[in-house]
Amino acid sequence: MKRVLTVLLIICFAFLSLSINVSAATDLADGTYTVDYTILHADNDSASIANDYWNKPATVTIDGDTTTVQLTLNHSTWITEYQTPSGGGFSDVRVVSTNEGNAEPGDNTRVVEFTVDNLAEIIPAKIHVIVPDIDYDHNYTIRHSFDLNSATLISGGESSEDDSDLSTSSTDSNATNENSNDNDNTSESATDSNEAGAGKTVENPPTSDSSLITWATLLLVVSGLYLVSRVVMKRLT
Repeated sequence: MKRVLTVLLIICFAFLSLSINVSAATDLADGTYTVDYTILHADNDSASIANDYWNKPATVTIDGDTTTVQLTLNHSTWITEYQTPSGGGFSDVRVVSTNEGNAEPGDNTRVVEFTVDNLAEIIPAKIHVIVPDIDYDHNYTIRHSFDLNSATLISGGESSEDDSDLSTSSTDSNATNENSNDNDNTSESATDSNEAGAGKTVENPPTSDSSLITWATLLLVVSGLYLVSRVVMKRLT
């Protein structure tokens, strides 16, 4: 009985820890990030040989509910087809730019992008690889695994929102000064403007609320299991 309870506790801790990590990773603010990733085999989590054909890191842009991933292929002429999940099936990725004039395969590149529903999940893709020099022609399924802990903000995000709020506050204050010579009114307008700017920046509290709820749930589960174990042990003795 003790072993069963121990296993249940371990499972609960593991599940809730995973939930906390995923929640923290996916709660990225709007902005553009660099994110490391790995191209995996279709049926296991080891890196595919094709992993070397994708430059790292990825560029990820988050805009509301839309997450756009931009990747660079460094053997563009070899990868003739590249499809990612879309509408219940697979569709071609969008080509942003190409540079396929170089003779060496590793020097010809193609920048592509596609949208994803959840960057924390492993994202499958279908590719068609053709290498004419060795008469190689095969279709493959690969998977993208993004390391969200490596996400680094390069533009946008909270800092940009703060700058925008300060700019808006300054503009509102200037407009008030031009339309009124009353110092008290000007002071009130500037205060209101600052309060409005502060209100705009408080957009991420749900993340901490979610974490608190998760930890509270963890404590309830552990407490419940402890009480159950005490009752069971008393009955057995």
